[in-house]
Amino acid sequence: MGVGLVAMFDPALPAADAFSNGTDGKSVAALLPLLDEIAAAKGLPPFSRFAPDLDEIDWDEADPNDLPDLWFDPAEGLRAVPVLVQALRTEGAWAEQWPERVGEVAECLGLLLRDLEIAKQAGARFSLSFA
Repeated sequence: MGVGLVAMFDPALPAADAFSNGTDGKSVAALLPLLDEIAAAKGLPPFSRFAPDLDEIDWDEADPNDLPDLWFDPAEGLRAVPVLVQALRTEGAWAEQWPERVGEVAECLGLLLRDLEIAKQAGARFSLSFA
C-alpha cells in the first residue's frame, strides 16, 4: 500500500491513458523529492507543482483568487519531464540515491510524456493527483 499519482486531463482524454494504465504512480510519488531536486539542479520549477496537494487547501476559507494552480499546460510538462528522464537514466548521482526505483520512475515518466503529447495536440490541460 502507498500513495500513488494519477494523471488527469481537462477536458478528459480517454486516449491519454498510458500513465494511468501503465503504472499506479507509487514510484513517482515516492521519488517526488528527488525529482524536485533534479529539477532545481537543472533550473526547472519543482516537478511536484504538477501534483498540488488538495488536502492542504481549506476550501471553505480559500480565496478563489489565491488558489494554487490546479491545471497546467502540457507544454510545461513536456519541457520538464524529458530533462528528468534523461538525468535519471544518465547521471549516476541521481540513480545512487534510489537505485531500486530510478529505472521504474524513468519508465513511468516516459508514459506520462506520451499522455502529455496527446494533451498538447488536443489543447487539454493536465494535473497530477495523489491517489
